[in-house]
Amino acid sequence: MHCIVSQTGPLPAEIDQFLLVVDEYSENIYQVTLHGETYQLPLGDLHRPMAVAYDRKEPAVFWTEHSSTTTSIRKYSLRKNTSETLYSEQKDANKGILPHYAV
Repeated sequence: MHCIVSQTGPLPAEIDQFLLVVDEYSENIYQVTLHGETYQLPLGDLHRPMAVAYDRKEPAVFWTEHSSTTTSIRKYSLRKNTSETLYSEQKDANKGILPHYAV
């Protein structure tokens, strides 16, 4: 993804229509307005962010993250400007792709 980031930080509260874009290569998550303005979320040190979801009520951004040793689900509160890890699991190289179906 190549874009010009106009600001670091969450979008202003009055902008309620936007896209969330995960850039695994640069390890960032962006909010993009429908007019093309791009904001990099201040999420700290991300490790291969993959999927992203948004909760309008709270408002909060949720994403999965994959490092070489762990897989995590994380949350960023736009209201509080804080992030937290909701779930984290150590990777086990011996499990393989489908550990629950191993013979």
